[in-house]
Amino acid sequence: MAILKRPKLGRVYGKAGDIVTQRRFNKDVVSIRPEHYVTVSEDLIKTRKEFNLKVQFARAIRESDLLTKCWKKCNLKSISGYHKALSYNSTRIKNDITTPNNIITPAFQGLRNSDLVFTESFNHDFQKDSIYFDYEFSDNKDLMLVPYTCVAVFFVFFSDGKAERFEWFTVEVQVLVDNENSNGINTVKFEFTDKQKELIKLYRVMRGYFAAVKVNPENDNIIYYSNTNYFEINLVDYFKREY
Repeated sequence: MAILKRPKLGRVYGKAGDIVTQRRFNKDVVSIRPEHYVTVSEDLIKTRKEFNLKVQFARAIRESDLLTKCWKKCNLKSISGYHKALSYNSTRIKNDITTPNNIITPAFQGLRNSDLVFTESFNHDFQKDSIYFDYEFSDNKDLMLVPYTCVAVFFVFFSDGKAERFEWFTVEVQVLVDNENSNGINTVKFEFTDKQKELIKLYRVMRGYFAAVKVNPENDNIIYYSNTNYFEINLVDYFKREY
């Protein structure tokens, strides 16, 4: 560190290369910028990226007013539905990617003024421009009579530098008429927008989360929802591209 005395060319502040000039204690001080100032560790970069994904997962949930209401009504301790979703899902995102353990509707033990409707026989059928979901309501199925809403959160990963590290979008589809077949299986179709279709083509993997939600028609403080169903799609199988 050095101190400039009576500078004849005026005062100079800022940095040039590794040299930093600052005004401290009424003196002009020249110092060499420490190495740690310009070097960011790989662990720190990874932590920042992973935290961003955790925040975006909670934002994807907040994109749906129905999902936000589910989290707001659950018993988890936090200041808002958004923060409850963030807190719960943060520990379940691993290696900078969402996992099958992430959820868009609160787990059973978090219920308050709500009833969980279990789904089983869950399947998906991806068609490039749309996706079909098959599901069967089991426990508390009488709570999920039409009309109700199906919500899905889609995350896409691994663009090989052609786009951002990941992207997401949230879609809601209202079920207004009975869509249950003779075997008790319900089917709902989600159609992608042109923007979503172009986005999907840029990535190699899609990971998503599906649930059904319904507000009690007689008391909007009570909300019914299903457990979260996870699905994964290898997009390379559908879009023949060279990587």
